[in-house]
Amino acid sequence: MLYFFSICFFAFSLNASVAYPYSVTLSWDAPTKDADGTTLKDLAGYYIYRGIQSRHYGKKIKVVGNITEYTFTKLKKDVTYYFAVTAYDTSGNESEYSDEATMTQYGLTVIKSGTGSGYITSSPAGITCGTDCTGRYKSGSVVTLTAKPKKDGSTFTGWSGGHCSGNGQCVLTMTSPTTVTATFSD
Repeated sequence: MLYFFSICFFAFSLNASVAYPYSVTLSWDAPTKDADGTTLKDLAGYYIYRGIQSRHYGKKIKVVGNITEYTFTKLKKDVTYYFAVTAYDTSGNESEYSDEATMTQYGLTVIKSGTGSGYITSSPAGITCGTDCTGRYKSGSVVTLTAKPKKDGSTFTGWSGGHCSGNGQCVLTMTSPTTVTATFSD
């Protein structure tokens, strides 16, 4: 019997500190009732769908059993991904798609310039520049950049790009790939 399947919850766990490619972990609530309202007894597993257009999925993953989490890896930066899940029973009948979830992650690049030197860090984590001057953040994330001059007499003179200016913290909302310049002087 094809049963009613509704996904109540999608959770995205994004590790923005991982360099490209990044990953997304989806989780969902298992269905408990058949379409007729009786207790579900023949759940065999799930199909997880991923695509780059709404309701046009190019990738289908079969998950056997009552596993309610799956991680997609090697996703590309600056791409919007669409996800849905269906359930299937022991006879191979498949439910309707769940509600669709979307996720976009954009790249943030910090360029250090000027005659001085310093470090840039981000909150949430992802950029620690001296070492790593790029990070990936979920669309809509608010990212705060903080610049600290080295103790060699350098000073931080200001931000430019990404709607940031002045010499305080740079606070920006990720809505597209963004580049910000931090200038240090001697």
